Amino acid sequence: MELMMMRETISKENIRERVRDIVLNDFDDDPSEIKDDTLFVDDLGADWIDLSELAVELSDEFDFDIEEDEINKLVSIEKATDYIYEKQRKCREHLAIKLPKILEIRKQNKARG
Repeated sequence: MELMMMRETISKENIRERVRDIVLNDFDDDPSEIKDDTLFVDDLGADWIDLSELAVELSDEFDFDIEEDEINKLVSIEKATDYIYEKQRKCREHLAIKLPKILEIRKQNKARG
């Protein structure tokens, strides 16, 4: 798992705003027409390439990978926000489990010289 979430937890609202900014930048539609539940494929005419590019941009923005088989979860601003928020939660949970072990190993390695 990524260590991206060592930083502060990003609020769901902040995630939504950042996702919305990226979507508005990617799609030339009138911003007032794009709602949180607007579907990228059905309503905005996005194709697989558009969704793949969106996944790359979201990965860059939030500093973690979106696997190819997870791109289909990015169907709207609302669903993309939920996906990123949940991914953040899982990363933090994973880090909370792994970090003490990592620190203990480092401590042992330092003690060995």
